[in-house]
Order: sequence, then structure tokens, then C-alpha cells
Amino acid sequence: MKRWPWLVLLFALATGAACASGDDAASVDPTTTTAAGPGTTAGAPEASDGRPRIVLGGDSVMGNLAPGVIAALGDQVDAHYLAQARISGDAAARQAWADTIEEQDPDLVVVHVGSWEVLSPDFHPHDAAGFDAYATEQLDPFVELLTGGGAEVLFLGPAAAREEQRTVNLMSLNRELIALTERNPSVDFINAGTYVNDPTGGFTETLPGPGGVPVRIRRTDDPRLHLCPAGVVRLATPVLQWIDEHLDEPVTPVEGWDHGSWSVPPELDKPEQCPAVS
Repeated sequence: MKRWPWLVLLFALATGAACASGDDAASVDPTTTTAAGPGTTAGAPEASDGRPRIVLGGDSVMGNLAPGVIAALGDQVDAHYLAQARISGDAAARQAWADTIEEQDPDLVVVHVGSWEVLSPDFHPHDAAGFDAYATEQLDPFVELLTGGGAEVLFLGPAAAREEQRTVNLMSLNRELIALTERNPSVDFINAGTYVNDPTGGFTETLPGPGGVPVRIRRTDDPRLHLCPAGVVRLATPVLQWIDEHLDEPVTPVEGWDHGSWSVPPELDKPEQCPAVS
């Protein structure tokens, strides 16, 4: 397994248990679809320029994460971001995913969904029948859609929420995703909570940064599930390692990506939600 020089430090700073989270259900329209990259016509695959293709898709937590990952990868890959907060319970959402996969024909797909997904009418994980139905009727067909062209998939399990019941619901989603990896070799799972939860696996807004000085991980918006740049760097680190390990040619992070233009205004949206820790 390849290790990047800065990986060991960030791993040492980021510990936690398997808990769950997601994004603020009030901050994303689950039918909104956007992509970072050249415009395409729906259903018409883009001509390949020879670089690996990656789709980063999901809710507004992925919206926080994607700019950092894309900045780190630079021009080594052709990376696109799909803003789509659900993978089930919404025909328009499923069509958006299908259109993007057809257009991009990706080698790798990284997915983060959370608070919107657990509100899906098809998500009933609290009994065995509901758990199995979501697996076989929603997750498995969705992964088949993503992997039909040979792509490998990484699901990011959401981190702990501030509210206990929200965390319980999101933990149920994580259990579904872990079970998915056990039955499908094309799918991997990383628990975001390992990198942005507190050391006990619970919710936290801050964690030690370089030199042990606390840095803000979560935004101050309610319910504080979105990521500030320091949280993006923590979660992007294992995602970038996974990408590196799943491409034919190694990718090296762009120097200075962790404090690039994506992390400061004007590219950083609503910087007032990421005040310095006092």
C-alpha cells in the first residue's frame, strides 16, 4: 500500500469510531445537479483525452469535499462533481446519476450521501425486512448503474451528527454501506467519522491541527454537519489515497493543495461559517 509523506501525520491527527452523519437537509435541493468540468449533452459520452475519469457525487458535504479533492488531483485526472443528494426514492435523482455516468464513463466514483438519503421513502433500516429491501431494491441496482462501465466505487459513510436521533439514522445508513462492500467487490467504504469525529466517535466542531492547535472542522450552520477547510483536508486525505491505489498510474497531490484557492474566499462559500477557534 502506498503512503504519501503527509498521510501519516493526518492519520495520526484523525481518529474516531464508526458513527454516522450527513448534510443539513435544509441546505441542498436534492434535485439539483451540477458538474465541475466541460459541459456535455445528456446521454452523449465525452471524448476521452486519455486521463482517468473520476466522478465525485453526492450531497452538500460532498460539495464541501470535492473542491479540495479536485485541487489535489490537478490535471492528472478528469474529475467531475455531481450535486445530487439522494441515491433512492427520487426518479429525477436516479436519472441524474445515470446521465452523469453515461456522459463521463468514469474509472472511479466517490459518493457521499447522508441526511437527505435517510429521509428517502425507500429507506427503512430499523427492521430486518426494511434493511434487506433497501439493500436489494436500492443499493444494489444503484451500484450496478455506477459500475456498468467498469468503474470502481467508494462510498463515504457520513460522520456523527450533533443530534442523537440523526446520528442513529445515519449509523443505519453506514451499516447498509458496510454490508454492501461485503457482497460487492467493486465497492469500498470509508467512514468519514474516523477523520472528523472526536476521539470517542462522537460529534465535534474542532480537532487538533498542526502543532496541536485546535482548528474548526465543522461549519457553524445548523446542524453543523458541513465541513470547513480543515475538515475537508482530513477527509480528502484517505479519499486521495484510495484514488491513488485504484488507478493504473500513480497520482501525486499538487503541492499546496491543502491551502489552495478552494479553501479561501471568494472560492470558499460562506467563510463566516468557519471562524477561527477562539
